[in-house]
Amino acid sequence: MGKLTVLDLELLLVREFTRAGADLATDVIEGDFAATQTELDYSIQKAAQPGPFRDKLSQAYQRAQDEFEDRRMKGEWARSRGETPGPAAEPRVPRGGLPRLATLLFLFSEDPDEFYWAVERARLAAGPALRLRELSDFLALHGARLAEARCPPSGRYCHLDGESWPPALVSAARTVLAEGGMARLREGIGLFRGYEQKELRRRVNAWVRDGD
Repeated sequence: MGKLTVLDLELLLVREFTRAGADLATDVIEGDFAATQTELDYSIQKAAQPGPFRDKLSQAYQRAQDEFEDRRMKGEWARSRGETPGPAAEPRVPRGGLPRLATLLFLFSEDPDEFYWAVERARLAAGPALRLRELSDFLALHGARLAEARCPPSGRYCHLDGESWPPALVSAARTVLAEGGMARLREGIGLFRGYEQKELRRRVNAWVRDGD
């Protein structure tokens, strides 16, 4: 990312405090979804007050909106010619500062799935990560025999029930079982796709309208 700005550090702390408060048994992508939604919530509250932050964020939001529209038009142009839209037509999330925050706010306002996809891509770019569904399915099928999993020193695979599994998946599953199971993990992440999402989106859209 390069040198972090004061805003980057501020929002990083918001995300990390969210994760610490959730006390998740293991790191999953949905934890990033919840932490980044909390970041948007914090930013909207901060931008509700008149001042330089509100003004600068509003300007950055307009630039993000304009860039998204430009990329959308490029995608439509490519499809009209029977072509597959390239990277130039994909929404791009800057790596830090107000541009990143404004783009995430715009994506969340337009379509939360686009927001989650942007957060997921950023998370996967930093390294492999697990999803709730992967853990849930693995534990449903193999949780009762997890103690039988064998993970050789090479660290390439773990072996269980005649199949090979990523060691990170086996390790995460063991941790989740030891610390309350999937119900506890889901509780820690919260209702990021339920009421909390709808309420946050309502407030984000209200802030967008107020800034027009």
